[in-house]
Order: sequence, then structure tokens, then C-alpha cells
Amino acid sequence: MTICLCNTVLALTEGAKKVLQTDPHGLALTLVSVCTVFLCLLLLFGIYQLMGDVLTGKFSRKKSPAQDGNEEELAAAIALALLLEEGSGTDCAPAGKITIKKTESPWNAPERNFRRTNFK
Repeated sequence: MTICLCNTVLALTEGAKKVLQTDPHGLALTLVSVCTVFLCLLLLFGIYQLMGDVLTGKFSRKKSPAQDGNEEELAAAIALALLLEEGSGTDCAPAGKITIKKTESPWNAPERNFRRTNFK
């Protein structure tokens, strides 16, 4: 066991002597070490950035029709479909005209709306 240990130490010292001969100031070893550390840091930064984007929903699915800005049309289509499904579609307004009026309730009261609106 002592012989194996001595051979390993001799091999290490021979390798160290070879490195000392080729790079006496250790600049190459320092450069490789610093580059390795910074590349690993960049890799970790990329992984954490990607995880943050995925978990916060930056890579989300396509928008639903309600998010495209035509919420009123979507609400009218749903109301018409429900009205026709109930079977009482005979009391509709003239053909082609959908009559859905926005009514005020505690759910959509202007006092509870925190967005700024210009009322003139």
C-alpha cells in the first residue's frame, strides 16, 4: 500500500513538474479556472432565468377569444346560445340584433372600480 501511495505521489509530482516547466507562472491554469467558473455561472444564470420565465407565465398559451378585446361579442354569443338552448328563442329582438344591456349590480358598481375613468 505504501508503494502504491508513493507511486501516486511521484506521478503527481512529475505532472506538477511538467506543468511548472510549460507554464512557470500558472497563467494558463488560472485562465482555464476563471473561464470554467464564469461559464458555470452563465449556465446557472440561464437556467434560473428560464425557470423564472416559465414559472411566471411568460411562455403562456395562446390567448382566449375573451382576451382579444371582444368581450362584449363573446358575452352576446354565449347569451344567445343559452337563450336558444332553453327553447325560448322566440322572444328575441328583430333578426340580427342582439339586445343585451349592461345593468348595474353590486358586482360592477362604479364605486368598486379602481380604474380611472373619465366621465363627462
